[in-house]
Amino acid sequence: MACVVCRKIGRALLGVMIETVDRPVIDYWWIFAVPLYHLLTDTVKPFSRSSKHSSTSHRKPDWWGIADFDLLVERFKKNQGADM
Repeated sequence: MACVVCRKIGRALLGVMIETVDRPVIDYWWIFAVPLYHLLTDTVKPFSRSSKHSSTSHRKPDWWGIADFDLLVERFKKNQGADM
């Protein structure tokens, strides 16, 4: 379980990621913060296998670890004019 301070830092990091996506300048650097967000919010455990996701569920946001901010990803795609 993540400590309270870690979760607060994770939420602040998510805020920075959202601000970065909403900028008019194309900036994809927020993507590099995703692993740190996962560790701070206790979303993933390093070096552990996930048994709850099958290999066929790769089209779902949970499989990619973006369920917490899938709207952020959609906004990023829209701002980039991309159909990813």
